[in-house]
Amino acid sequence: NFVNTILVEPDLLWIGTNGGVSRFQKDKKTWKTYSRQKGLAEAEIKSLAKVGQRIWAGSIGGVIFEYDPASDSWTKINPTDPCQGGGIHSILATREKVFICRDNGVSIYHIPKGQWESLTTSDGLLSNAVFCAAEDKESIWFGMDQGVSRLMLTPY
Repeated sequence: NFVNTILVEPDLLWIGTNGGVSRFQKDKKTWKTYSRQKGLAEAEIKSLAKVGQRIWAGSIGGVIFEYDPASDSWTKINPTDPCQGGGIHSILATREKVFICRDNGVSIYHIPKGQWESLTTSDGLLSNAVFCAAEDKESIWFGMDQGVSRLMLTPY
């Protein structure tokens, strides 16, 4: 399979591919693959991120899945922001927010509040085609086809 993303944990290695998600258990040297037959309604995974104790997977078609280690299963997350459904390029999880970089802007999930919002060109982004995000002490930086945009964070 074509590897799009890798997430490393102390005991596990997660691989997002064009055929789903594979998990490598380092100590046992065993693989497990999750595909359409294992709960991923969309096979091509472009991004993986650790959100709390769970793993989020973003698909090229815009679907977000959440892995629950207790049940060893994936469920679909249904965002309520205007950018929902835009193809996903990457996911950045911070302490309180998850930023989903999409073809049509950024979906933002507020973890403590359980609420969704979005960022687009109407909010100041240079472009709605957002490919990546990175966090520093004061901001979230977004990379896109028109350059870089910065979101200043409110002090904690």
